[in-house]
Amino acid sequence: MSTFLFILGRKPLISLAEIISIWGEKCIKGFEDELALVELDEEDPRVRNIESTLLRMGGTMKIAKVFQEFDREPALETLIEKSYAGVHSRIMALKKVIFAANTYNLPERSNKLVIDFLKIYKKYLTELGYMSRYLNKSNANVESAVALTENIIRKGVEFNFAMVEGKFYGTYSVAAQDFRLYAERDYNKPYRDNQAGMLPPKLAQIMISLGEGMCKDVATSLLYDPFCGSGTILMESLLCRINCIGSDIRQETVIGAQENCEWIQKNFEHTQHYTFKTFHQDVTSMNPEEILKQYNPSMVVSESFLGPYFKKKPTVAETRQVQQNLGDLYKKAIQKFAQLHVPIVFAIATHRNGATDYVFNEQIIEGIKSSGLKFTPLLPNWILKRFTPEQALTKGYCLDRHTLIYDREDAMVGREIFVLMPQ
Repeated sequence: MSTFLFILGRKPLISLAEIISIWGEKCIKGFEDELALVELDEEDPRVRNIESTLLRMGGTMKIAKVFQEFDREPALETLIEKSYAGVHSRIMALKKVIFAANTYNLPERSNKLVIDFLKIYKKYLTELGYMSRYLNKSNANVESAVALTENIIRKGVEFNFAMVEGKFYGTYSVAAQDFRLYAERDYNKPYRDNQAGMLPPKLAQIMISLGEGMCKDVATSLLYDPFCGSGTILMESLLCRINCIGSDIRQETVIGAQENCEWIQKNFEHTQHYTFKTFHQDVTSMNPEEILKQYNPSMVVSESFLGPYFKKKPTVAETRQVQQNLGDLYKKAIQKFAQLHVPIVFAIATHRNGATDYVFNEQIIEGIKSSGLKFTPLLPNWILKRFTPEQALTKGYCLDRHTLIYDREDAMVGREIFVLMPQ
């Protein structure tokens, strides 16, 4: 077993839920701010192909392997020696060593660490006969765009020094999220639905991971998105090597989703081995028995209609009215999904009135209770008990409702994600 440092996204509790859905709760050995220590078996195919694994994880920005753990921040000389020993085998294969150093969650007194480390490590390498250069500018962490352009994970070494739960960890990057791939498929796809909110591809990936983690037989999984819109979840499903079907009340978007999935299969060769189908259907008139008979899906992963677009910030009364209007749709949809007897990952609208003041939908709770569905434990109690309800909300989790909360600081409408299992 080896320990890895996962550098999480801006909603770290959502990111952590995704990691647990893939590797299980016991893999989490530490968590603080936007950092998680994860213990993994290096013989696991998902770990052996960690770069490919990260390509389908929306919630983790970077994965680094721990080469040294210290009880406290080490002396610089010790850190230099351990850092060389920790990556010696990687450096030996390089003609010229490109390297960088990043720090996470270190005290202010350590701000000078990066500058001193870079200069002395370069001198250390020179004395050993290596040509080298470092990518950092000043004492700041190296920019992601620079690290990607230089392909530092394959052609060099990116060190990451972090404090997690009082201990200091020396690590080097083994996989990093490539924002260029998200931009390519999000902006180059042939059809965009300007009438609906655009589901971020990263969030679609997270939702798929959560659904897949609850499936009994991943190898034969079939994902169903009953609110497929322009097909973001279907596209990401194909990229994740999962067969999928999607439906929507609007014929135009069904055709658009078809075009987008065809574009994915044309531009990403591995997706050609997986199937998709789209069809026109109002979810409120869905016949669950017919869906089971014709398709037999193994999970529902979907985002519903988020409501009208607001040009200015709505009042609390206005948002409550919108939630009331949406509630009937959400309740009917969840009752239909329940009859499919499969895991459900379902995103609906929530509205913000402040940093931690949300207007939630209550009708969907009624639908969940009347359908006999149960909430899936997403995070261990030893982590959740660290946070007040307000703190948890800012990090992506609603303690009272056992749901994930995804939004942006400047957004009026966010997403509440329900992860449910049949009884």
